[in-house]
Amino acid sequence: MGKARRIDCAASLYPTLVKVDSLRADHPAFQAAHPVNQPDSEAE
Repeated sequence: MGKARRIDCAASLYPTLVKVDSLRADHPAFQAAHPVNQPDSEAE
């Protein structure tokens, strides 16, 4: 879903993916694994 947001894809066409993405975004394990939270990240 990150790539879909970057290229401005119409995510509303995929409601199940939008729901899963929103649930995953709130989970601590996924937050910790996000690329910007890695020690070698070059955060934007």
